[in-house]
Amino acid sequence: MINHKDLRRFYHFDLEGTDIASLIPKDYGVLSSEYDYQNDHLHVRAKLDKNKNGRMDED
Repeated sequence: MINHKDLRRFYHFDLEGTDIASLIPKDYGVLSSEYDYQNDHLHVRAKLDKNKNGRMDED
């Protein structure tokens, strides 16, 4: 289950957990995600964190 506390970073890794790659650049934060089960796609919305405070701001 993915909730709002998990949305800051997403990673892709192999079954052994050795080949880890970030799906979202470090200077971006995830705003929301939606799973399309019919097409087996995860849609992720991210935004540049201009002030680099690590939070979702209104501006």
